[in-house]
Amino acid sequence: MKIVLPEVEIGSGCGFAQDIDIFKRANFGERLANLIANSDDNPVIALNSGWGEGKSTFIKMWRGYLSHHREEKIISIYFDAFENDYQKDPFLTLASEIYQLISIEDKEKQTEFRDKATKAVKSLARGALKLTVRTATAGVVDGSVVDSAEKEISNLIADQVDDIVKDKFQHAEKDKLALKAFKDHLSEFANEVSGGKPIVFIIDELDRCRPDFALRLLEQVKHLFSVKGITFLLVTNRTQIEESIKTKYGRDIDPTNYLHKFINIWLSMPRASDEYNDHGYKFFLYALNSMKGSDEQIVNQETVNVLSVRIPAHAEHSFRFNVNTYSGLT
Repeated sequence: MKIVLPEVEIGSGCGFAQDIDIFKRANFGERLANLIANSDDNPVIALNSGWGEGKSTFIKMWRGYLSHHREEKIISIYFDAFENDYQKDPFLTLASEIYQLISIEDKEKQTEFRDKATKAVKSLARGALKLTVRTATAGVVDGSVVDSAEKEISNLIADQVDDIVKDKFQHAEKDKLALKAFKDHLSEFANEVSGGKPIVFIIDELDRCRPDFALRLLEQVKHLFSVKGITFLLVTNRTQIEESIKTKYGRDIDPTNYLHKFINIWLSMPRASDEYNDHGYKFFLYALNSMKGSDEQIVNQETVNVLSVRIPAHAEHSFRFNVNTYSGLT
């Protein structure tokens, strides 16, 4: 018998194949797609579920359904936030994911998109006062980035502060126009690429990110990328993201009200909880059968009955972390 459970292999066109969709979430996936397709605006949707309950596996199956099994296909973008949280600012990373939709032969569209994004980046940089500084004692410090404008200003000599403030005032209107131009271009681009249908931008593993990166990403999604033609689907553990908010802004903040500013719709991953129809029980059977050796018969049912008598509702979660055998359904 294998010690480590093999990772689930989900091809780009699998969709909700019966041997993979062990929790029978195909109907939920269809309803979610219909919600997005029939929306007249550009909602930011959050899909909430606990760790180890199959969010990422569901998303992989759902993307295959959108692109290969749905009658009216929907373009989707997948972004693993946790893999990118080493970066200071998420803007360019998010923009580059959308940029990948441009055909490599279409140099004109590539140039136009880069131009709009570059101007937006410069505007954001001026707004954040993230500059290379030259101090009286330390000489040139390349790429100096600190956590707050107050700390940055305290390290600048007086004439540099004057230059920064002057530059900010001079470019204030220009910066607003640059950001608006980027959003307008993004909406036009999305409509052209998708033929008027929504593009779904999926952001996974948001709850595993550094708190500052996760919240910065939320803010930029809402203010810079949420345009007509693009629907964001945030896949996350709500409890954990609320803890990130408290970590960043203090224990007294109301994280529910904070999230209301950025997320329009909350959905929860469906799960069964009846005896012997529970997701923990199904995962248990799936894990045992996946781990048996090639020379072994199907797992002995008597053993299954004994071990499954007290399997809790979140057994797939505890199985993964306590036995440390599985990462494929997370």
